[in-house]
Amino acid sequence: MREPRFVAPARQHCRCRAAQSPPRVGERTPWLTTHRTTRTTRRARPIASELARRTRPSLRWESARGGPNLRARKEHTSRAGRSPTAETIRAERSRLARACGLCYVRRVEPLNVEHAGRTLRGVLHLPQPHREPAPAVVMCHGFGGNRMEFGYTFVHLAKRLAAQGTAAYRFDFAGCGESDGDFAALTISDQVAQVEAILDELANHQALLPDRLSLLGMSLGGLTASLAATRREVRSLALWAPAALAVAANEPAHVPHWDAFADGGYDDYFGLPRYRRFVEDGFAIDPWGEAAAYRGPILFAASDDDEHLPPIVMEQYEKTYGARWEHHPFTGVGHTFNDVAARERLLAVTEAFLLR
Repeated sequence: MREPRFVAPARQHCRCRAAQSPPRVGERTPWLTTHRTTRTTRRARPIASELARRTRPSLRWESARGGPNLRARKEHTSRAGRSPTAETIRAERSRLARACGLCYVRRVEPLNVEHAGRTLRGVLHLPQPHREPAPAVVMCHGFGGNRMEFGYTFVHLAKRLAAQGTAAYRFDFAGCGESDGDFAALTISDQVAQVEAILDELANHQALLPDRLSLLGMSLGGLTASLAATRREVRSLALWAPAALAVAANEPAHVPHWDAFADGGYDDYFGLPRYRRFVEDGFAIDPWGEAAAYRGPILFAASDDDEHLPPIVMEQYEKTYGARWEHHPFTGVGHTFNDVAARERLLAVTEAFLLR
């Protein structure tokens, strides 16, 4: 039988043993690899998710070709019953990273998360070169938005963070962008649950540090991030013009909206349908009471003329977070920071905050 040829793809710098000593047909390799050889192309394809899958504690004893690695399995069995700490997880991931070089040769890799029968589609920006597990930032977009955000700010920030050694995960909420789900079913509570599922997924990702996960949220994504930060271990929290529905629930301006719900089932919110279930769920949430439980550092950026962020909301956020918040006020740039210089400043202060 002719052996399949093992060829490392061009422009990739993999330092794992698979690239240095190709496996032979029928050989069981006890070391880990992220390479898979296909019959059709006879080329080795690096797959980051394969490394993450094979190096989870429950699967570490498997060899690269699916056979048992008895020595590793024995060690795994002897450690059974112990609850790993963040320190031991970090040490184990660093050891595996040094052994395999992490094999992350793509700057951006697709990473989807399953939640409630839906696929949340996103991308993970990884530092290059990536030889050690890295901190990560989860980016939450606003109402009816997507993982790029206004002016591609999430894309630009993710690249800047990756260049400084911090990974970034951008995703579409259910019913938005390319993710599964119905936009009509969108609620804040459901979005918070989605962020929790994503944080759990990233905490188990081989390339990331489970105790160095941060959240960034824009508008409704900011409210979502502030609530999710109280339910999972989050290192830092950055908020861009975060929303808050509860404050304005009984204001006269909402009367025509309730009439619209009664007539057509939704109101027109800047060209997007805002359904009654979304608004009722938002009014049932106490953003200040829940958000106060988060004790980490907070960045807060908003413009003084933001039509979605009245002064009463700003005051409530300041009272909630107190001395822990780092406030960056903007002037005359609206809800989406509609100025090139303002957006550059927004990216700069957020990057500096998240890299601390």
